[in-house]
Amino acid sequence: MRQRTPVVDLATCTRPWVTPRELARSTEADCHERTIRKMIANGAIQVTKIGRCYRIPIDEACRLFHVKR
Repeated sequence: MRQRTPVVDLATCTRPWVTPRELARSTEADCHERTIRKMIANGAIQVTKIGRCYRIPIDEACRLFHVKR
């Protein structure tokens, strides 16, 4: 059985980055993962690519969705 990605709260997240799936499921974003990936492809979101995986800095995610930390 497949595990669901937990919902992330950007304002209280202690990790330095989130994945596109986690950002899509965050309480602030409330959008589809495909939308996040399109924004990455268009350059609207600055990411770090590790292998084939994207990592979005938490500060970038907060800036994008106007979240105060």
